[in-house]
Amino acid sequence: MVRVWALNAITRSTMLYVIDIGRCRPNSESRCSIPPVRLAANRTSRSLSPSGDLVGYYIDGSGVLHGFLRDAKGTITTIDAPGAGICNGCGTQGHVINPSGTVVGYLIGVGGTYHGFVRDPNGAITTFDIPGAGTGRGTITTVIDAAGNVSGYTIDSSNVRHAYLHLK
Repeated sequence: MVRVWALNAITRSTMLYVIDIGRCRPNSESRCSIPPVRLAANRTSRSLSPSGDLVGYYIDGSGVLHGFLRDAKGTITTIDAPGAGICNGCGTQGHVINPSGTVVGYLIGVGGTYHGFVRDPNGAITTFDIPGAGTGRGTITTVIDAAGNVSGYTIDSSNVRHAYLHLK
């Protein structure tokens, strides 16, 4: 069994998901069965789509974060957003996948600033910053719904978080 804690950025609540390893049934009593992802010693699964696609990130031997998408058939695709740093603690974090296969997350540049990204089902990645977020820690994207609406938060120069919602 794998235990995964998930944080809902809007309600700020957490939920524990227990995942059995075996056959995938994502709509069966919040249990889904998936083979473990073997990318690196330090990996985190963040989101599972209804079709069994898994998104998360792993940390390589140099401490660089790389997002990943593992489809229901087991094919693993690394997600490295443009502009992501390649230093210890920098890189790309895949965060959530919606039913259509669109992935959102954030990248961390060399200076430690966060930038949001959206990866469409064909693999094209668009990075973005919410206005005013560049003066602080940056833009962190945490949610995408089935319609493609994106939300998350920014951290300003006073280390204050501000929620945002981008309607498609």
